[in-house]
Amino acid sequence: MSRAAARRCVSLPRPPASGWMFLVLSLGLASLGPLSISGLPGCSRAKDRGKGAGARLGGRGAEASFKPRGAPSDAGTPRQAGDAGTRQASRVMLFTASWCPSCAELDAQVLSGPEGRALLGKGSLEKVDFDAPASRQQVLKSAVTDLPTTVFLGPDGAEIDRIVGFEGKEAFLTEARAILAGRDGLHLLEDQLLRRPEDPGLLFQTGFKLLLRGREKEGLSRYDRILRLDPGNRSGFASKALLHRGRYLVRCKEDPKGAAELLGQAVRRFGTSRDGPALRYWHGWALCKAGRPAEAARALDDWAVEKGRSAQALSLAAELRRRCGHELPRALELAREATGKQPKDDWAWYLVADLAHALGRGAEALEAIGRARAIEPRSAFYEREEARLRKPASGELKTTPPG
Repeated sequence: MSRAAARRCVSLPRPPASGWMFLVLSLGLASLGPLSISGLPGCSRAKDRGKGAGARLGGRGAEASFKPRGAPSDAGTPRQAGDAGTRQASRVMLFTASWCPSCAELDAQVLSGPEGRALLGKGSLEKVDFDAPASRQQVLKSAVTDLPTTVFLGPDGAEIDRIVGFEGKEAFLTEARAILAGRDGLHLLEDQLLRRPEDPGLLFQTGFKLLLRGREKEGLSRYDRILRLDPGNRSGFASKALLHRGRYLVRCKEDPKGAAELLGQAVRRFGTSRDGPALRYWHGWALCKAGRPAEAARALDDWAVEKGRSAQALSLAAELRRRCGHELPRALELAREATGKQPKDDWAWYLVADLAHALGRGAEALEAIGRARAIEPRSAFYEREEARLRKPASGELKTTPPG
C-alpha cells in the first residue's frame, strides 16, 4: 500500500493500496491502542509503503484506524484482577464490508489463519455486514464510524474495548490478546488524563472512545475542549476532532446536513492542515448524502485546480464521484489523469478499474486492476477484485458504501 495512505491519519489500518486516498476516506479512528488517525480513505503509517492517494482517502480505502503521532498508547498490560477496568470478553463482533480493503486484509491475514481463529474463537466471533439493512440498527447502536471495527463484549453485553482499523497481523493479535485478557483502554487513558488534563492527544483518544461507547455528551465535550485549548491546531488534534465528529454525524446520527455544515467550517479553518484532504473529502460525502452531489463534486474540482491538479486531488475528486454515483464518465477521466500524474498509485489504478468496469469497458478494467496488483502484489483486496472484474458488469459500482 502506498505511503500516501499511511499519511491520511497519523497511523491507520493498513490499506492494501494507495495510502493517501485510503487516508482521506477512512479517517477512521483506530483502536486507540496506539491511536491511529486519518480521515482519508485509508491510512497506515509505518505500513504505508506502496499505497496510493486513493487508499488514504477512503474509497476502498475509506476506512482506517486513528493513531495520532505522539499520542500516548493505551496498549499497556491489563489491570490486576478486581480492578474496575478488568473484565473477560465473551463475545466479539466484527463489522466489515465487501468494499473495504482493510477488511479483506484482516480476513486474509488473521481470520483465515489458525492463530486468529483460535484467538477470536474464544470470544465467539460474529461478523456483521455494515451494508446489510438487517444490520443497520446494530451498526448505529455500536457507533461504527470506520471499518473494520472489532468490538469485544463482556458477559453482560457491555463493551470492554474495540479495535478500529487494521494495521497488520501482529499489531492486531497483540491488541486483541490484551483486550481479551480484560484490558479496557478507556480506563487506562482516563488515568493518564488525570495526570495530564490538557493533553490534546489524550483528550482526543478519550473523547473518541467515549463517543463510540454511547457517552456522546462526554465525548463531544472532550473534542470541544481540544478546540478551546488549541484553536490554531498546533497539535493537529483540533482538525482530527472536527473530522471524526463529522463522520460520527454522518454514520451514527444519520445527519448529513449537520455534518456538511460542520465539515464545511472545518475546511475553512483547517483546510491547509494535514487533515485538509480528509476534511474536504468527507465534507463532499456529507453533501452527497444531503442530496447535493453537484456541489460536492464542484468543491473538489476547485481544490484540484488549486493544487495544480495533483494526483491526490484528482483521485479524491474521482473517488467522491464514484462513491456518490455522480458523473461516472467524468470520474473515470479524473482517475486516468491521476495515474498519469502518479503511475505508482495503486488506488488510482483501482479507481480506473472499478469505474471502467461499471461503464462497460472490460478490457480497460482488467488492464488497470493488473497494474494495481503489480504495485501491490500481496493485496488480498485486489486479488478478490480482479476475480470480480472478470465477470460482466452489473451496472453498479462495487465499492459504494452507504454511510
